[in-house]
Amino acid sequence: MANVTRFAAAGDLINRVAVSIGLAKTIDPFASQDPAFIQLCTLATEIGQELVQNNAWQKLVTEKAFTTAPGDTGIYELPNDFAYMIDQTGWQQGVPGSAWPLLGPASAQWWSYLQASELYTITIYAWFRMKEGKMHLWPQPPPPGIPIRYEYVSRGWVLDSTSTPVAPVYADSVDVFADIVLFEAEHEASVHASTPGRHQHDRRCGEHTAHRCSTTD
Repeated sequence: MANVTRFAAAGDLINRVAVSIGLAKTIDPFASQDPAFIQLCTLATEIGQELVQNNAWQKLVTEKAFTTAPGDTGIYELPNDFAYMIDQTGWQQGVPGSAWPLLGPASAQWWSYLQASELYTITIYAWFRMKEGKMHLWPQPPPPGIPIRYEYVSRGWVLDSTSTPVAPVYADSVDVFADIVLFEAEHEASVHASTPGRHQHDRRCGEHTAHRCSTTD
């Protein structure tokens, strides 16, 4: 079988969009001083970040698991690549064979109620709230030894093509000739979760660029 590159490179996608709006390809779009390519590179990042927010792409779904420990305040750092939690994936593990849902996200009003209510300091059900870029669990402090697990969407939709499979490096913007993990490289293969995503990327890039070029000419 022929050796096929797994993912489409950002520069290749940008060049493809450039050709679709009447521009000639360039060897390295990120090194180009052409205003049109500077614009396309910027739009690639904008649209990629928008696609991450619009859908829980299978390739970007990952999980976080931790166990509450003595001395915990109930406030926990989110993963560095955290974009957003996938609804209804948070669970607290009970005795073997049982689990309880991690309730939330709590509204500011409900969180205030939890803080004011002695009842919920002894509940077996934990609540969570996202605040100030961190996960807050209730009760606070939480009982030690409770395993917590949830799935989330990663912001790492760009793979540094110079990194190795053993230690891949991901980012949330394109500024080098990196690989886009949302898009399969072979011909018109689909996005991992849905075909329209890749076509939407090309169409949106073209529409944005064509509109901006026409308004600046």
